[in-house]
Amino acid sequence: MAALPQPTVDAIYAAYEKRNAAEQPRAYLGASEIGESCDRRLWLSLRNVGREKFDGRMLRLFQTGHREELRIIEDLRAIGCTVYDKDPATGQQWRYSALDGHLSCGLDGVVTGMPEAPETPHLLEVKTSNEKNFRKLEKEGVEKAKPVHFAQMQLCMGMADLTRAVYIVQNKNTDELYFERVEYSDKTYKALLLRAKRIISAESPPDRISADPTFYVCRFCPFLETCHGEKMPAVSCRTCVHSSPAADQKWRCANGLPMDAGCGEHLFVPDLLHWAEPLDGDPSWVKYKVKSTGREFVNVAASGFPAMDLPHYGSSELANCKVPAIGEPMVEAARAILGGKVVSP
Repeated sequence: MAALPQPTVDAIYAAYEKRNAAEQPRAYLGASEIGESCDRRLWLSLRNVGREKFDGRMLRLFQTGHREELRIIEDLRAIGCTVYDKDPATGQQWRYSALDGHLSCGLDGVVTGMPEAPETPHLLEVKTSNEKNFRKLEKEGVEKAKPVHFAQMQLCMGMADLTRAVYIVQNKNTDELYFERVEYSDKTYKALLLRAKRIISAESPPDRISADPTFYVCRFCPFLETCHGEKMPAVSCRTCVHSSPAADQKWRCANGLPMDAGCGEHLFVPDLLHWAEPLDGDPSWVKYKVKSTGREFVNVAASGFPAMDLPHYGSSELANCKVPAIGEPMVEAARAILGGKVVSP
């Protein structure tokens, strides 16, 4: 039997998607992602190369996880623990930052009075899990079963000057709780800081974790098509060759222009266009050769007018192109005759 239309459910999911689309991308490298195994993925995320898209059902599932944090805090308070879930100075989540604000973490809370260690303040980290991952966690512990969560706690402990964390995970299938106390490792914390510094300061994307797009880490990466395929990166100040991280979680434009969503002087960081070979350039243009077709083109800023008889594209126009069409004679003839530009369909 065919599934019946569900306009109410569809409308609920659509509302989640609309709210999510209105949210600004994260302005920093987060503790919750620093344990990811691929440096390139973290760099692409920090540079706003693209935005991972989720449907309304998944977004609602994420909200369910956030709501479980409040429930666990209530449970801990009910057994006599003290939980500090808000920074009294701001009334908001506890937040810490490092590396000029480009590395940041938020705490679910700090808890004291736990039966296992009544006097020791613990970082509180709450997660939810499906049945399979929950059993794996019981068998292996967080460091092995969930290294991303382990790294998150180590970074947050170091930044918040705490020596212990408590990791509580709810099984979404059975409502069982997994509980583990985690000890701070200064060696791990410093290694994570060094890794974050290297990624934040890199002018070009680091090497891929694998040259094989079917490698399991790559296969589930939100940047797979941009990193291994021919999907164009987004036009934003952070994908521009003129931008670099500055103090106070801000970014600096080498042209002295305001940092917004990407201006007419935007030129892509050349290594983001990995399907093309950069041949020449100056601060207002970069000349490329498409590896698959051999055609040459120029990514040009609004103020740049290179004296060469080659197709040239502003970044916004280039972002709307398909790689095989770049420099294609019929496309270029149409652009020349009509004075047109390539736009998003």
